[in-house]
Amino acid sequence: MKRKGKKEWPPLECETCPWYPYSMFQDLSRAQLEQLSMEKEPRFFKRGDIIFEAGHPPRGMYCIYKGKAKLVKREHTDHEMIVRIAREGDVLGYRSILGNTPYSATAIALTDMVTCYIPLSLVNKLIESNHKTALRFLRRLAKDLGEAESRMVSIAYSPVKERIARILLMLQKVYGTDEQGYINLELSREELASLTGTVVETAIRNLSALEKEGYIDVNKRKIKILNKNKLAFLGNISD
Repeated sequence: MKRKGKKEWPPLECETCPWYPYSMFQDLSRAQLEQLSMEKEPRFFKRGDIIFEAGHPPRGMYCIYKGKAKLVKREHTDHEMIVRIAREGDVLGYRSILGNTPYSATAIALTDMVTCYIPLSLVNKLIESNHKTALRFLRRLAKDLGEAESRMVSIAYSPVKERIARILLMLQKVYGTDEQGYINLELSREELASLTGTVVETAIRNLSALEKEGYIDVNKRKIKILNKNKLAFLGNISD
């Protein structure tokens, strides 16, 4: 594979990828790993690019080497609900492969992304020939479904302000902070509203209230948590 230009490319060999120790493919044999390394394809996306669309049949899955993506559902209206945010080391599209069903959500790049695309035929072959790998896929599926279920319950029963507090704490825990202390994930007001299951106006109003009350600092798309303990109390989180 020739590599031209100044793009950041994923490693040629899967074993040398920093995310390999957390991968669902870590139990593959030497021969299987070599085949995976040979057949995967680097694919690059800009922020806002569609990676795959809901309703389309899966042709493969994507391992995220660098960047973040959102999985969204749009039902009957233009309103967008973010069902999951994926980051480095996560995979996209595996659920539809396991279920042999069309994609249930649309995957959109939240940042510029570097991914490894693995063809459907190879994913199925690896799952069928390695029971430990199949088990890892099932465990990842159970984990993702459990997190989605918890979020749906939160949206159904928690006030918006509490949901925003909980989402911000989760984002900081998962993505960390930059040198200035801001969460390492920039979200538009529409995206934050989608994550918390509310309309944009309500999200903006509650975000402004949290800033005025000293819980957070907002700088355009960047948010800094100023008082983690108070925000955890507001979000009804015990850690």
